[in-house]
Amino acid sequence: MLYFTIMNLQQRVERYTKRGFQQTEAEILVLLEECASGLFSAFPDRFVMFGGATLVLFYDSPRLSRDLDLLAKAEELPPVSDITKVIEASIQPLGEIFGLGKLEFQTGSGKKDFIKIWVKSNDRSLFSVDLTRIGGTVLKSEEVRKEIADSDQKIVVTPSADALLFQKCETFLERRIIKSRDAFDINVLLARGANLGENLKAHLDDFIQMHEIDSELIRKRIDRIDVKLCTAELRPILPEKVFKELAEEARTSSLLRLDDLARRYNIREIAARNALRRYENRGLVEHVSNKVYINRLNQNFSARELVNVLRPDSYVSLESALVDRGITSQSPAILTCVTTGYPKTFRTPSLTISYRKISRDLYWGFEQKRTRYTTYQIALPEKALLDWIYLNRQEGLPTPLDELNIQFLNHQRLKEFADRFPGTVQEIVKEILVNQMVAA
Repeated sequence: MLYFTIMNLQQRVERYTKRGFQQTEAEILVLLEECASGLFSAFPDRFVMFGGATLVLFYDSPRLSRDLDLLAKAEELPPVSDITKVIEASIQPLGEIFGLGKLEFQTGSGKKDFIKIWVKSNDRSLFSVDLTRIGGTVLKSEEVRKEIADSDQKIVVTPSADALLFQKCETFLERRIIKSRDAFDINVLLARGANLGENLKAHLDDFIQMHEIDSELIRKRIDRIDVKLCTAELRPILPEKVFKELAEEARTSSLLRLDDLARRYNIREIAARNALRRYENRGLVEHVSNKVYINRLNQNFSARELVNVLRPDSYVSLESALVDRGITSQSPAILTCVTTGYPKTFRTPSLTISYRKISRDLYWGFEQKRTRYTTYQIALPEKALLDWIYLNRQEGLPTPLDELNIQFLNHQRLKEFADRFPGTVQEIVKEILVNQMVAA
């Protein structure tokens, strides 16, 4: 029987080592699993498991968490002595198999609404169990049951991925000292398909209003999550091999190319693709197209770096270029481009880039600009306006000219460019220029 137990444990440990965790870290995560399972079995319907450990155990997060966070559903927490006995009974046999000897349990807090119990081996802290009644509740409709080690005999209750995302957003906005791990966890959940539905959005809006948080403060907090902060905070809690590979790439580019990685590391493309898929599941990279990924360790990424990667013969134009040039204040939710290639819209959890088809004869009137790592092409303001009129007319879409700041255009250049477009576009340009003269 012991043989099969050890074999089962070995497979469980290997689940984590294959994800990049060290052997000792993987063993601690298995101890966390058994600890959670034991507590939920001994105290049914008393807790909801949340926090970083939940993301590691159930959402493939690569960020090591040594805290088992449990939110109490009952009025009072169980006695510390009872909790400690359950923890010891659950994990002491595994501790001996892992060569940790007699485990020690130290209570760090015995407050009425918060209990912290450290699990130690030879005075070395392995992990902590944090039980609290502070921090609100989880709606019953947002609770989900999760199996430990694929066993229907080991069940814990956690918030849904959407509810975890909501909690992480609150934490990111509320925490006095900004932590990059909060942003990292948000990205992990988004990569796993979590989203805020109308109900959770309303709750988050209420939270923002109650705490008097404005959009400028939110933007400042987001901007603080830079490479320096991520490097300092994430290096100790990400698997070293994973961090080194992505951090090295992030020094020179925010993009990862499948074929380039395969060539550089002398591996087959299928192996590189499988590695990137694992990183994507952990929220470290974001898949854009067949061979292109965004490196999420690089916080200086701009969607414009993708423009001429996804479609070499293209440039930013239409609404996005008009906003850039101050011709309109109606900022689109997507990055709008034109291309002589195949029209397509690329969508990821963090961006949308739309390419509309334009003929080779009209592929001109743009200039080159730089991002931090590369260059991209963008239409001159007059060409962006003409592209917008031309393509919208072709597709039967409206062209509301009253919302445009025509005074910022070079009228002579606009007229010269318009002469190279079909007559219907030229007529609209004449109307624009006449109206501008009358208004002047």
